Amino acid sequence: MGRPKKCWSVKVGARGHSVFAFERAPGGPLWLRWWVPKSLNADGQWQWRPLKHTDRVVAEQTARTVAAQLMSVAVSESSGRTTLAEILVAYRADVCDHLKGQGPKEAKRRIAIWTAVLGAQRDVATIDFPTIERFIRDRRAGTIVVVPYKLKKSPTDGAIGADVVFLESALNHATRVVRPSGARLLHTNPIRGFQIPRNKNPKRPVASYDRFLKVAEFADAVDLQQLFGAFMALVEGLGWRVSAICALRNADVDLKATPSTPHGRIQKRPEIDKEGVGGWLPMSESVRAAVERARSRNATILAEWPLFPAPMARIALEQQARTIEVPKCWSRYHARALLARAELKAGLAPLEGSDFHSYRRTWATERKHLPAQDVAEAGGWRDLRTMERAYMQTDASTILAVVTEPRKLRDAKADEAAS
Repeated sequence: MGRPKKCWSVKVGARGHSVFAFERAPGGPLWLRWWVPKSLNADGQWQWRPLKHTDRVVAEQTARTVAAQLMSVAVSESSGRTTLAEILVAYRADVCDHLKGQGPKEAKRRIAIWTAVLGAQRDVATIDFPTIERFIRDRRAGTIVVVPYKLKKSPTDGAIGADVVFLESALNHATRVVRPSGARLLHTNPIRGFQIPRNKNPKRPVASYDRFLKVAEFADAVDLQQLFGAFMALVEGLGWRVSAICALRNADVDLKATPSTPHGRIQKRPEIDKEGVGGWLPMSESVRAAVERARSRNATILAEWPLFPAPMARIALEQQARTIEVPKCWSRYHARALLARAELKAGLAPLEGSDFHSYRRTWATERKHLPAQDVAEAGGWRDLRTMERAYMQTDASTILAVVTEPRKLRDAKADEAAS
């Protein structure tokens, strides 16, 4: 027998600012590791980053870039300056790497954009309103190039505004970070109060109930598991974000009827919601029927079993494997693909700028006549302004009522005479 292959590794950077690039298994994907000092983390800790490739040359180059950023942080701290690299490293370690879904990936792209535009060694105190205005003009013109990312040649004001919001958030975070000396990383945000670009006419389509019925008619036909019909009924009846519906488990359903929950109740766990909103809610008759329909399609009623298990889970269960592991649930991408197939089969054109969100808007719009606090609680909104501005849409019947059903404002004497 030959000797086992050793894992490749390389160390770059000066002492105290070293970065390790290495394999965790011979020939496997590469990783980076470096020490985050107390100036960027309350206790100091090791930071790990998966590179998701096996190119050792690229891995070493990436490690040198990170080492240079760490050195920049140290130089900035000793000189009293605060560089862009320093605040971005702190923001990434404390905030970006802990975001859900595509958050870390989007944050990495925006860090690359601002580093390319302003420079890693830019003193953040010199970032002013004209600097951001130049960035907006160049971004609109499509002249900003960031390798290896392909930026759109004509981005919307919403996309540009999101880039500016990211920088503003990083600067705000830096005002809360304290160096070992006791001084704050940044005393004030130099672009505080800047007017963020926003889309003047944002695309917020609403899916009508008739559209839902047409999609539901073909829902199970496009799904080998025949679960998409029940899924669409929950989308229409609950008004939740699609990722929260994908993650529902058997244990999240209580079919016991009570005076306050005549059709049972359903739980949204905070960890599966984008904003961390959770709790038990009463089910409507249609939601209960959808839950029972989904359960009837599953081959198990284990408490932790998802209502919408990943497609291969059913095959494994039908093969009667001795050890049954709780499978993953559907991803929102799988649900989105099924929606696209059902719409195509129903002869419907996709709603531009939306998929399941158009049904969430419909759910909120259909409940405009109810107290906003209760609608927000049931639908999972923390901010009433967001719900009312971006989800509750105008409709012809409500506008007609506004025009034709006023309550005339009378003087007090006229009211007394009328009574």
